[in-house]
Amino acid sequence: MGFSAGGHLASTIATHLTGKELPAFQILYYPVITMDSRYTHAGSRQNLLGDNPSNALVNLYSSELQVTAETPAAYLSWASDDTTVKPTNSTKYRQALRNAGVSVTSKVFSSGGHGFGFDTSFKSHKAMVADLTRWLEGLDDKITGIDATHLSTQITRHSIFDLSGRRMADTALSPGIYIRDGKKVVIR
Repeated sequence: MGFSAGGHLASTIATHLTGKELPAFQILYYPVITMDSRYTHAGSRQNLLGDNPSNALVNLYSSELQVTAETPAAYLSWASDDTTVKPTNSTKYRQALRNAGVSVTSKVFSSGGHGFGFDTSFKSHKAMVADLTRWLEGLDDKITGIDATHLSTQITRHSIFDLSGRRMADTALSPGIYIRDGKKVVIR
């Protein structure tokens, strides 16, 4: 998951890693995607690639040019009035994912500018969280490498881990996806 320049990092991971290192999905809010000087966030490009990057380097770090059929499913969200990171970044990436046959869901807000993701006063905050939650709950078939899915409302075993591998206590569990005894558990 990444926001703005962090969205570029997350999309770079999603388009450059392979095999077991590849994430199961990606969530990007108003991401910097391309390093094409016509569309990118100039500061992000300069900080990452320097003053005079080669075309090869620009292409390598333009995530929309690195999408393959193996790129993980994506959730993209942005505001059409974002003047910091042009919405073209998101639309180019969404189209590249679609062209490669990768599942992509996008949520576009007519207003919100840049940085609305953590702003609880954002007028569409509840709708934004609800939309992302629905998408996450539908990922059961996209999270691989875990034997099976069991739906549960209560867990009594102590061998529970979050998806980052951190041990979780039964009392600390909120709705989400966990691993119990090597199996994926969805708590709603």
